[in-house]
Amino acid sequence: MLAALALAAATGSVPALTDPYAILANARAYWQAERYPAMVDYTIHTQATDRGKLDERHYDARWYADSGRMGIHPVSWEEEAHPYIPGTGFNFGPFSIGGPHDGGGFKGDVYALPLLAPNYMFGIATYVPPSAATPAELVESIREQFHDPAPDKVAALAELRGPRVIATVTADRHDYVIQLVGIEAYGDHSDYHLHLRATTDPGRYRLRDLWLDGRTFATDKLIAQGNFAQGAPTRIPWSVTFADVGGARYIAVEKALAPLRTGYHRSLADFTVSFESIVPGVGRFWPGVPDYKIPELVEPT
Repeated sequence: MLAALALAAATGSVPALTDPYAILANARAYWQAERYPAMVDYTIHTQATDRGKLDERHYDARWYADSGRMGIHPVSWEEEAHPYIPGTGFNFGPFSIGGPHDGGGFKGDVYALPLLAPNYMFGIATYVPPSAATPAELVESIREQFHDPAPDKVAALAELRGPRVIATVTADRHDYVIQLVGIEAYGDHSDYHLHLRATTDPGRYRLRDLWLDGRTFATDKLIAQGNFAQGAPTRIPWSVTFADVGGARYIAVEKALAPLRTGYHRSLADFTVSFESIVPGVGRFWPGVPDYKIPELVEPT
């Protein structure tokens, strides 16, 4: 492995780092240096195979840079376009009495309402909010909240928000035992491949493998033992890939690496969550969408 590192360093394709803890520290620093638009609109696309049939949903969502919170319209595109119509019958053994039992249209979610941020870091780092808003952003925020850009309210809001606090990055507290597996090709560049083993509480420290861009330490891919900080958790392994959109790093696809079992004795195969149509938000909810759930996203540290 050392020979491969020396060769990669000589060709300039990857820094000559061999300490896996230092590599993870650089990955954390990369995430904490990321900056995002004040609001990000995106589509969450969930899909899975249920008893051999593809089932999928799309949801409008928005993420807020100042707080790290997100909002989601709880009704999918599919359900809005084709609301569920209950069946007129009921099952009696192998027969349906009084008409069709299953009904038609779309009802509920493929698995659960996907309360997911597009830049979730899976505990690699803690999200650092952007610096204090500019006066123009403060005025716009006040117009949104109070419909009144009075100077005294601008000053009050600025005092409330206060200066940004820079988080301290630490990679040496050994929540994981980390091994540098090697240098591997990824797209048009080389990645550090790290393997991680949690030293305590593996349900919280869920990272198992990381692929980090050898040039920037951006996270290209990870394997996590479990997923979802909010809502119904899972403990099966997940593969997560990332991509740059508009100069910032976002999740591209989360894919379950084993069947996902639900509370209704169903087994969902090939379950994936895709983050699509990521664009800066316009500052207001979409017209005609009155109901949003605004959960607080909590990441493992």
